[in-house]
Amino acid sequence: KEKGEYHRSLKILEKLKSENLTDDERKLVYLNLALVYKSAGFIDRAEKVLKEGISLFPFESFFYYELAQIKKFYGRLEESVELLEKAV
Repeated sequence: KEKGEYHRSLKILEKLKSENLTDDERKLVYLNLALVYKSAGFIDRAEKVLKEGISLFPFESFFYYELAQIKKFYGRLEESVELLEKAV
């Protein structure tokens, strides 16, 4: 991602989603995938991955926080605040 190779990063992370990973590794894959999608300008895909992360790991605050940032970007401030409250 840092080299601007978003397509390559996305391909690797998407493949990792289907691997046999520990829960902690899977959380990191989902979070990084969402962040790379967001950085590459695929906001809708980032939102989808964050929602998947929330459904898989409902007690992990970073998914809520990042989704709140996306909602804020779109001007959906009430939803953003609700997600930030869940993150806390």
